[in-house]
Order: sequence, then structure tokens, then C-alpha cells
Amino acid sequence: MKLNVWTTIGRRKMTARVVPTQMGVPLQSLAGIRVLPALLIFLAHALQYRVFRDDNLHLATTQIFNKVGYESVSFFIVLSGFIITWVASRQRVNGEFIARRFLKIVPSHVILWGICLVVLGWPGLLPAIANLVLVHGWVPNDSYFFSLNVPAWTLCVEVLFYGTFPLVLPWITRRSTKQLWILGTALATVVILLPWVLSIFPDGRTLSEPAFLTGADQVDVSQWKFWLVYLFPPIRLIECVIGAIVCTIFMRRSWPTVSPYLVAILTVLAIVYATLWAPFLVALTSLTLVPIVLIVAGIANAEWRLGRSHA
Repeated sequence: MKLNVWTTIGRRKMTARVVPTQMGVPLQSLAGIRVLPALLIFLAHALQYRVFRDDNLHLATTQIFNKVGYESVSFFIVLSGFIITWVASRQRVNGEFIARRFLKIVPSHVILWGICLVVLGWPGLLPAIANLVLVHGWVPNDSYFFSLNVPAWTLCVEVLFYGTFPLVLPWITRRSTKQLWILGTALATVVILLPWVLSIFPDGRTLSEPAFLTGADQVDVSQWKFWLVYLFPPIRLIECVIGAIVCTIFMRRSWPTVSPYLVAILTVLAIVYATLWAPFLVALTSLTLVPIVLIVAGIANAEWRLGRSHA
């Protein structure tokens, strides 16, 4: 039996072909696994400061967790697309559904914006307003995307995803599984190849931030290239859509079972290469996208099977 997902845009109703109804388990493991990447991101930021007195230990831990912190952000973005699609399979996707998503992030953002304004000072009228209304991630200038509450750039991505989701979901769910595999592969290819393609173009003004520390030296990163690869909301939206596509394929029971040992090996290899040898821009999102997708789908598959066995 198929379950219809309804989305209302203006006065027009659109139906979307989704998944078998037996998929309705809560996927608590995916919610719980977020603790690990959150910890890695925290460590990446904390280790920018002098935590260890020994120089070698300080540089080694900084180099490792610096890259892993960046890559962990991709995990949250892909997971966000997966989870909201999963939730939408059992609810009506309308104005109320989207409003609840916004209410989860907007009040706390406004409070943190005010706190940062008091603690960090006035960044200028336009950067302050852009940060408040969550459009600062669209501006390729560090006085905007690094203004006030710096991590709030991720909310720019979430806002864009929530706003486009009522359009994206029906389109995705009307595609055949084969089409979704082709689309997902094409989108992943864009994310993977983008930093390599950008290396062809000349750099602009460079950024040299503590967060760019690798080894003993800070990396001077072209501002517009870093922004386009790591911050620009439409580019990061691709990862949200990939998460939504993976979830839809998974809910149709068409996602293949992949050995957890293989996933672990791919993840370790990607992290090691990103940490030791990869160009900085390549290490941000390109290398770990596929392992992240396999981890998210693998955890969901394991919990679904466990839920069915206990049903």
C-alpha cells in the first residue's frame, strides 16, 4: 500500500508517491548519532586554543580534528535532508509543517544574535541585519558570513531547505527509483568535483583564519572559493537534497545493504587522506560525502530491521 504526502502551495494541492506504511519507526539512532559529529566539531574549535603544552601533540590533534570538524558539518546537512523527508512521509507537508521547522531555529537564533551583539560588538548595519535575517551566508565576504554568531551560516542553509522543501519533496517522490539514483549520483558528483574545478581559477582575496590551521602553518584560502565550496547556501542545499533522495530510496526498500566494515574502511581512508594530503578545499566536503551517505543509510537500515524484528 502506498502512502500519499500532500503539500499545499497557495491554493494548489500536489500529491507525492512515497513509501510503504511499515516504515513508520522513529529512527532514534539517527538522532542519537548526532552527538558524535557535534563532539568532533566542538573539539575542532576548542583545539584551536592552546590545550596541550607539547608542540607536537598540539599540532597533531589540531591537524586531525580541524578537518574532521569541517567534514562533520556535512554529516549534519545530509542528515537534515534525510530526517525531514522521513518525518514528511507520515505528515502533511503544508505551511504548518514548515512553520514548525522554522520555530525550532528562529527564536534561539535571535537570542544568540542579541548576545553576540553585546559581547562581540557592532559589526556594521548591513552585516548585523543580514545575520539576523539569515542571509549573511549568501554574501561572499567574511565581514558578512563570519559576522556575529559565526556558526549561524548553517541556518542559512536550513532556511533555504525548509523554504524549498514543499517544492523539492513532491518532485523527488514522483521520480522513479532509477531516476533518483541517477540524480543523486549527479548531485554528489557536483559536490565532489567542485573544489577540484575551482583550483583551475585564480584566487582572489585570501583568508587566514585559526580554523584553517593545518600542521604548523595557517592556510591562506581564497575567500570566494572557500565561500562557494563551504558556505554558499545553494551549494550546501545539494547535500540536503542528497539526504532527501537517499531517504526516499531507502523508504522504498531499494537501498542496498553495504557491509559496515566497508563503510568504516572508506570513512577512515577519506579522513586520513583529507587530513594528511588533500588540498584544503577538497578536504572540506568532497572526500567524505559518500561515506557520510553510507553511514546515515546504514544506521537507518539497521534500526528499521531491528524495529521490524521486534514488531
